[in-house]
Amino acid sequence: MTAKPYPVPAEATRGYLNGLVTVEEVAIRLANKDRYCRAVVEISMNNVNIQEHLVEKRFARVYKRSADQCP
Repeated sequence: MTAKPYPVPAEATRGYLNGLVTVEEVAIRLANKDRYCRAVVEISMNNVNIQEHLVEKRFARVYKRSADQCP
């Protein structure tokens, strides 16, 4: 069995995000599609961009290679 990469940070991030977004409704806006035709979305709650919030809290990071796909 192969170990999951970075299980503790991933679990902490998931727990933080679940606690954040289960309280109120979130808005999901289709921003683009990536090179594999997957949806690139912007998620916000109370006019706060959730992705930017996760980066500020150091639960996520920006991948420069795909950052240009987001507004």
